[in-house]
Amino acid sequence: MARALLLQGESHQKTFQQEKDNMLKHFVQAALVTSALALTACGSNTDGIVKDVAVRTYIDPTTQHTMVELKGELAGSLMFPNTGLSFYDPKNPSVPVGYLTLESTLEGKNMLSITADVNAARLGGSLTDTKLPNGMNLPITGLTNLIALKALNANTRLYIGESANGKMMFGLAVAMKEFDGLAGTVPNSFLFGRLPEATGVTGVGGLFTGSVSGTSGLGLFVQTDIANPIGGMSLKSAAAKTGAPMSFKTNTWNKQDMWKAQYFFWSLGRRPLTLAK
Repeated sequence: MARALLLQGESHQKTFQQEKDNMLKHFVQAALVTSALALTACGSNTDGIVKDVAVRTYIDPTTQHTMVELKGELAGSLMFPNTGLSFYDPKNPSVPVGYLTLESTLEGKNMLSITADVNAARLGGSLTDTKLPNGMNLPITGLTNLIALKALNANTRLYIGESANGKMMFGLAVAMKEFDGLAGTVPNSFLFGRLPEATGVTGVGGLFTGSVSGTSGLGLFVQTDIANPIGGMSLKSAAAKTGAPMSFKTNTWNKQDMWKAQYFFWSLGRRPLTLAK
């Protein structure tokens, strides 16, 4: 009898320890996301959803086309799908324009890398669907020209634009299926913060939510030093007349929405994300 009570006591102790370990695990995950979201919401330039980012431009020696390459690392406890996405000229589907790679490393890092052919994008880019997947305007003002391309088999978009001050904008919006859960409580919104100063890159990164399934996800927009690579396009904004420089916008959610977002990311844990179609 005494032995049975002792074994029962040990079992309860193990169960309690397991529950304690699980609570600690979830607390750490929530703390990581809470930190990233809170810093991004405040527009911090030291840390945020985007931990690291680098951008470069170069001339392809074979085609002599202008190429843009963007690499970034996102913070938090999310897990990117290990996959690649292609962007094609909508007027000529056999002509590749860009390629995006998403990867979750063994160290738990979420990495993205995208390369795009600016010349090919200019020739075939769409001039009508230049908003975020949720239908909201990009978090950028002062663009004189803007084109957008949708990835093959996914609701992911590539953006290239230019401003009156001779700078080029390069951006990406990746819709994730799991983010429908966040859109259910905080719909039709976006939360972007400035990139860390240490990267030396001007831009914003963050998340957006829609009211329709498959229109919520993550976005990253940066400035490059290419001067007017899209010249000759017919679409012109008011910025062309005023000469307004390119400017990236940040915004802050209210405390209630922040708590909803924190709970959402905590519930996701380390579950792999999937691309929205």
